[in-house]
This record gives sequence, structure tokens and C-alpha cells, in this order.
Amino acid sequence: MSVSPMRATALGRATVGELAFFASILALALGGLGGSLQPSRLLLLAGLAWTAISGGRFALVRSVRLLYWAFVGILAVGVLSLPLTTNLSAGVGLIVTMAVGMTAVLLVPTTGGVEAAKLVRECWIVSLCVTLVVAAIEIATGTHFAYALEDRAVGGTFGELPYASVFFGNYNNYSTYLCLAYPLVLGAVMDAKHWRRRLFLLLCAVLTGAVILVNTSRMAMLFVAFVTVCALLVQRRSGRLMPILLLAAVAGLVQATEFSWQYTLLRLGQVFSDDSTSERAGLVAASADALIQSLGLGLGPGGFVDFIESSYPHLIPNPHNLLLELAVNFGLLGAALFAYAIVVVWLAALRAKSLPIGLRFPLLVTLPCVPFIGAINSLAVGYTYWWVWIASAVAIAAAATGPDTRASGNVDQARTP
Repeated sequence: MSVSPMRATALGRATVGELAFFASILALALGGLGGSLQPSRLLLLAGLAWTAISGGRFALVRSVRLLYWAFVGILAVGVLSLPLTTNLSAGVGLIVTMAVGMTAVLLVPTTGGVEAAKLVRECWIVSLCVTLVVAAIEIATGTHFAYALEDRAVGGTFGELPYASVFFGNYNNYSTYLCLAYPLVLGAVMDAKHWRRRLFLLLCAVLTGAVILVNTSRMAMLFVAFVTVCALLVQRRSGRLMPILLLAAVAGLVQATEFSWQYTLLRLGQVFSDDSTSERAGLVAASADALIQSLGLGLGPGGFVDFIESSYPHLIPNPHNLLLELAVNFGLLGAALFAYAIVVVWLAALRAKSLPIGLRFPLLVTLPCVPFIGAINSLAVGYTYWWVWIASAVAIAAAATGPDTRASGNVDQARTP
């Protein structure tokens, strides 16, 4: 994918910290490789360190200034609730991991305008395309690159169902990443001027949906369907997104001829299995029990695992829900602060009417669905892509409002619009 001259100019004007932010988005394609020292985290830390050492300042976005206070509040609640946890090392690790991810909002481009926002979107698309290549290899060959292989064996003569997890550890984690990237692809389709670029982006969108179907994630499939319908409604007059329906129909026919109906029924049976549904319901009940016993204060960061293993040993030791994960670790206040931060960014996107629809659309449809997307994978708040995506949304909002020079101190006046 080529970079337009204006976007190249925006890239050339970027500070080192902003370049580190762009690079961290690209590095998300590597998933969980490196463990705690994932490339995306290291890039964020490098950008922060360089900005601090060089005497640079972190420009804040005035339309979402309350988000910064919400993030500080979550971390403060986590530190104050550490005495409640039964696993201090895990609690400290979780707080540090979240803090590193949250700092992405301090590196977002605030002076490049719309072209910088499009560059953020472009980085997500490039990162997505890299993962789709790996995913295609996994599905076609059955060779997986994950560091934690999944058991997808089924009855009959079919053996193990195919899946793609790339470098994200498991297919639900990768499906979550796909859900965050998919609306950005559709937004790029809305802004595309050339038919070749539009066709390429539509192909990326269809392949993303196909991987999610193969991974059989219920929430991810519902979200992709919802976003696609919304995009078609928004673009119903231009017809730019109508080829999605044609490509999706062709993909469906290809799959129908390649796999038997029995295979399809087994796939759907796994998606809507009673075991999976009861597991999720049990985790919700266990989380509610933990909050009741702790009077809404939570179990302290990292304390939920020990609670589940002692009180609910038949369940996996993870909330499997982003807001519940925040609540059981940081109390109801921590979950409320995160929800408030999401609302702040959504309202900023809603007010940013000067932005192209292709930039506003991904934020307007994704932010309200964060609680649902956050229920796809067993763990959420520790993964960098959540915080980098929120920071990307802030960067897009900054394209309409610019930096808050009063809050940020000496912002380079030559770069301030």
C-alpha cells in the first residue's frame, strides 16, 4: 500500500515519540511474541524515554482531557487495592502492564491533522494484512505459530477444526484484534478514491470476516455483522460497499463446496455449545460473587485467579469479560472509570463532524461495542492492542480538535495548528 504525498509529509513532521506510536501499531501484528517484552510495549517505552530525555512535551487532546484523569484514577485504585490481593507479584505486574499500555495516549500525533489520523488508520491496516497472511497459512496447512496451541478436536472423521491464532496465543485473542481492526478497514473503503485501493481493502475486509468465521467466535461474528450492516447503511447511496456482499457471497459458496454440511453443523455446534455458554455464565456468577464478598472493592489486582481456583475450581481462572475483569481487579470504581473514558472518546468522535466519515465511522461503531468485544477473549486489560486502539481513537479525535497547549506546556509552536 503506497503512502500519499500528504500522508508522507505528515509522517515526516512526526516527532520521535509519534513515530514510536506508529511503529507500535505495526508491531501489534507480532501479538504476544516476547512475552512481557513484546515489541509494541518496547516501542512505546522507547518513545516515552526519548521524549522525556530530549526535553519534549506530551501534548494532550483537549476534547478527551477527562480520559487522562480516568486512566490515572484506574491505576491509583489498583495501587491502593494491592493490599487486598492474594497474589502481590501478579497484581504489580498487571498494573505495570496496563500503565505501559495506557501511556500510548501520550505519544499520539496531535499536529498532523487529518493526514496523521489517516496514517494511524493505515498502520492498523498494514498490521492487519501481515496477520492475515499468517492466518491463511495456518488455516491452509494446519501449522500454527502460537505459543499456546488450542485443542479443537471434534467427533467423526473431521479431526481438529481449523483455526488461526497467528502470534496472539489463542484464536479468541486474535479474533479480538480482528474486531478492532475491521471497522478501520471499512472506514478506509469509504474514503478510498481509486478503485484498485477500494478493491484491495474490500478483500482485506472479507478475509477478516472469513478468519473470524473459521475461528467460530460468536461475539466476533455478531460484531462484524453489525459493523458491516452499519457501513452498508452509511454508504447505501454511494454503493462503495456493495461489493462486500458479492465477495462475501462468493466466499460463502467456496466454503460450501469445500466443506460438507456435516462439517458446517459441527462448526455451528461448537459455536453455540451448551458447555461454552454455561462456562461464560458461570464466570459471570463467580465475578458477581467476588464483588459481593468484597463489597464492590474487588479482590485486588491479580486476586481473581486464586479466588476462582479456591471457590470455583471447575471454571477457568479468568473473568472472560473486559468490564468484569476490571471490576474484580480494580473494583466497581475501576470499571466505571474505564467505561467513562470510553464514553469521553465516543463523544469526542461524535462532535468531530469536520472529520471524514471514514475516520469517524470506526470510532462511532466500535466504542459502544467495547464491552462486547471485550468478552471474546478470557483476558483483556493486559493486552497492549486494547490501549493502542484507544490511543488511536484519541489520535483521530485530535485531528479535529488539536492539542491542548495549556495542558501540555511548551508544545512546539511551529507544529501547532
